[in-house]
Amino acid sequence: MTLVILDPGLHMIAGHHFELDTALLQVASAFGTEGHIFGHRTNNPHLNDHPQITPFFDVLTHPSTQDPMMIDLDRFQTQNERLYNDLRRLSEVIDIEQSTILYATATFHTLTGLGRWVAEWKERPRQLFVLLPGHFAFAIEGGAGTLDQLFYRYGFSRFPSGGDSRVRFLTLSARQAREFSMISRREVERAPYPVGLLDRLSPSAHETSSGRRRVLTCGSSRDSKGFALLPEVIRRVTAKRHDVEFVVQYCPTEEVTPDAIAAAGATVIQGYLDRDSYHSMIRSADVMLLPYLGPAYRLGTSAVFAEARWFGLPVVTAAETSMGDDIQADARIGLAVRPEPVAVAAAIETILNDYPRRRRAAEEAADAYRRDNGTVRLVELMLGRG
Repeated sequence: MTLVILDPGLHMIAGHHFELDTALLQVASAFGTEGHIFGHRTNNPHLNDHPQITPFFDVLTHPSTQDPMMIDLDRFQTQNERLYNDLRRLSEVIDIEQSTILYATATFHTLTGLGRWVAEWKERPRQLFVLLPGHFAFAIEGGAGTLDQLFYRYGFSRFPSGGDSRVRFLTLSARQAREFSMISRREVERAPYPVGLLDRLSPSAHETSSGRRRVLTCGSSRDSKGFALLPEVIRRVTAKRHDVEFVVQYCPTEEVTPDAIAAAGATVIQGYLDRDSYHSMIRSADVMLLPYLGPAYRLGTSAVFAEARWFGLPVVTAAETSMGDDIQADARIGLAVRPEPVAVAAAIETILNDYPRRRRAAEEAADAYRRDNGTVRLVELMLGRG
């Protein structure tokens, strides 16, 4: 048996796509199962030279959080057609019948093409796991739903009716699982949240050396991640106390520039980090600040949130998100507040004012989280070991 990861969104050797895909292969190898990754056909030489990665897909897929009524219909059709044609070529390069396949990630831009391929299977894999996106933006209202939901529903309808025991749909938050199940009229499972290679790191490791409490925010600087709130939050907190420092690891986009964040007094780390540097940065934090906004995170969750929970870091995030739901269910994780600078700054101060107790509580919550999640648990699910 071989574990095959199909990831059209993998186009560089940095970030959570590369981290997760390669970690899954390492864990599978430890279980005696070899694997391979098929990513985006890119000109990146580092990716193209990787021995476990084959550039394969023409389509580069990323979830969309734009206005659902502005979906580009030509792009929708083209993306799905390209994916379908790529998948038809898969039998030329792998032994499908001896493969367990993970498709990551099935946005509505590709779900139709994937379902069409499954419906026409001539060779069937041992199992196909379809990972649905972490950023699903728009809620069902009034029955019919928004346009992107209709595209998801159409994509699900292309899979064989009545379901297929060899196809399992996965997603990474309970709220997503419920809503995708409603849209698809199929079972969508909440999968164990993978955390790359964090499984192998000591959860108690802590590397702060500055003597001040470190508040960390990291990720791409999209509006949906609340980066525009950071300058005022930083100014409000640091105006009241001098025992705190803000660190912002920042993958620039056109939506937010780093100038205002740096001018407010934060240490800015710009660009992607290698795996060891990224893990070291996470472990150096005392508080994780994730002021993520709806609608993108109303259902979806965040890999950074999972990493913070894994290490038992208190988290400040926005209410009315799936992460806020988790905190409401277990207050030991941190605080979920309105995504407004005053409320976010007050939440940070609340945690800092009672830090030893709040850190112990977050670490207690992490024990159960690590038991039920992690890359090892996801591989066990896919290989039938759990």
